[in-house]
Amino acid sequence: MKQSPKLPAEVRRAQLVRAAEKLFRKKGYPGTTVDHIAKATKLTKGAVYFHFGSKEELFFEVIRQYWTQNITPFNDFIKITSDADEFFEGIIGFGFDLIKNERHLPVTFWEQALKIPRITKYWMEEHQKITKALAKEASKRTHLKPAQCEALIRILGAVLDGMIIQRRICKECLDLKVQERSLNELVKAYLKG
Repeated sequence: MKQSPKLPAEVRRAQLVRAAEKLFRKKGYPGTTVDHIAKATKLTKGAVYFHFGSKEELFFEVIRQYWTQNITPFNDFIKITSDADEFFEGIIGFGFDLIKNERHLPVTFWEQALKIPRITKYWMEEHQKITKALAKEASKRTHLKPAQCEALIRILGAVLDGMIIQRRICKECLDLKVQERSLNELVKAYLKG
């Protein structure tokens, strides 16, 4: 195997994370080895361990980068929406966009994350932060109490997670446009009631 050229550490780490994510998506976490990641990046196993102390550390970085790139930027959007309808349409649209473009984390990632305490803790903390931030912003735009806003945000998250699973089971059975429109109508009716 021809050795990969020397790259700056941050570039190499990014390369390893991309390769690992692809392999984790394709083979799952248990089915992916450090040897697979080394081969995919044309590096030695030792070079992989130089940048990441373990496969678990690499998996954690995949999860962390996913969150940073896909979820955290959403915080900026929620602060610029003016009314409740636009706010909730944005949340729902964002979730459906992740599903449509398959930018969400696979269910197998969720399952594995629950087996690794460090990742579970990180995921839970980040999920709590975004839920609290969304609920705080929602309470500014609605007549709902903060606890009601948080409950609504959690329900929307659960619905979107369910859509990910349904789409995994039967992609052609799920008309995402209809589901998105229906969910928006339900939320608007709830906010009016």
